[in-house]
Amino acid sequence: MTASTSTSATANYYAAVDLGSNSFHLLVAKVVGNRLEVVDRHKEMVQIARGLDERGNLAKEMQAEAIAVLLRINERLRDIAPENIRAVGTKTLRAARNADKFLRKAEEALGHPINIISGFEEARLVYQGVVRSLEDNSQKRLVIDIGGASTEFIIGEGRGPRLLESLNLGCVTLAERHFKFGPVTKSRMEAAYISASAAIEPIARAYKAFGWDIALGTSGTMRAAAELMDAKDQGLITRTNLDNIIQQTILDGEVLNGEVPKLRRDVLPAGLAIIKALFDQLGLEQLHIADVALKEGLIFEIIGREANTDSREDSVNRLAQTYQCDQAQRERVAELAVNFTTQLQLADINDTKATQLVAWAGTLHEIGLHISHNGFHKHGYYLLRHHDMSGFSRYEQHMLAALVRLQRSAIKTSLINELAPHNRNDFMCMVVALRLAVILCRGREALDINPTLALQSNGELTLALPKDWLEKHPLSAINLHNEAEELLLAGVKLNVS
Repeated sequence: MTASTSTSATANYYAAVDLGSNSFHLLVAKVVGNRLEVVDRHKEMVQIARGLDERGNLAKEMQAEAIAVLLRINERLRDIAPENIRAVGTKTLRAARNADKFLRKAEEALGHPINIISGFEEARLVYQGVVRSLEDNSQKRLVIDIGGASTEFIIGEGRGPRLLESLNLGCVTLAERHFKFGPVTKSRMEAAYISASAAIEPIARAYKAFGWDIALGTSGTMRAAAELMDAKDQGLITRTNLDNIIQQTILDGEVLNGEVPKLRRDVLPAGLAIIKALFDQLGLEQLHIADVALKEGLIFEIIGREANTDSREDSVNRLAQTYQCDQAQRERVAELAVNFTTQLQLADINDTKATQLVAWAGTLHEIGLHISHNGFHKHGYYLLRHHDMSGFSRYEQHMLAALVRLQRSAIKTSLINELAPHNRNDFMCMVVALRLAVILCRGREALDINPTLALQSNGELTLALPKDWLEKHPLSAINLHNEAEELLLAGVKLNVS
């Protein structure tokens, strides 16, 4: 990857890159007081959601176009500190069967890791971006973000989201289904509206029951729709204006407003159908337009991590409490695993410190006990793979779940092989650090020794224990002997002395 360097002039700049299903966005900003001051924006409508073939693969032509855009964005990132940059992919890259191969090329072009985030995480970040731009009060806010391939729904109070949902409903995918062949007609608009309504209906009752004080729409689709309604200055979409512009679009057979880019005009009829379905399913009369979204949320997330308010830490601690993990034991295992990992001096993985991942795994290593003692590491893996964890990318969540799965018993190497090749050796060392910590803390009491773990130049690992300790702890001795044999089957040589 291309290394980024920062100058004193840009040291306090932050950048967010959103590889959306409709557009690729770059936002560069700096923090002034409690607000973001935008320094630069760049957007290109790549519409990768159109690039999925019938087998769910991202077409080569679309990949090439996307890579070209990322190379242009790379130029703007070169003077910004790497730790102040975050890039994410959303719905289409979550769905594409060949996303992993594309991401390797995309990261090389961008010069930075690209994290694929879940729909839940996308919704949380959208809300975070919107709410931080508003007056901090106790209003209940409904925030809706229409993307190219998904739509996010959030209700929150103050800074905290309460309901989060991401639906497989987007303006690009809906346009491909209903407006690809021919002009906008009444029947096509009605079919698109029915499809959108059917997608929204399952969540509508719960959202209406929870209630809100103000409804806010974000994303380019919402803003473009507002511009069609001459509501740009007011920043408002009303039911009457929406119905009028839909009727005008049907009469014209397309969106004729020349101020709206051609690619946006092509998908805007689908966007109007989604907004109409939103109004009807949720009983809206008006929708305020917010000028911030996922990108701003990403930057606030970076700032939060710098200020030691990492949402991932909150997610881990909340899960440990929910599943009643033994606090003293999880702290013992996490501390020892972190000590081992620190001694090995492992590299960060996608900007996440190895020690941080191991600490989280130690904290949650017994989460599966809530289900059953037998095979609890497998239960823990399942919970962590499928839980909605705020702040985590899919890759980070996979690594955390894999560490918990690999803490004991046979090493399932397929989980390691799912990682990028350049991450596998360091990740395997993290696995060893956690497994040894679990073994040495088996007595569930504080250790009276300080064992060390070293990585030799020949790739072998050496665990050093105080003299005579193994003789005094025969159960630990046999466990470590068996562990060395198990690791050897996975291609790792462990020496215990």
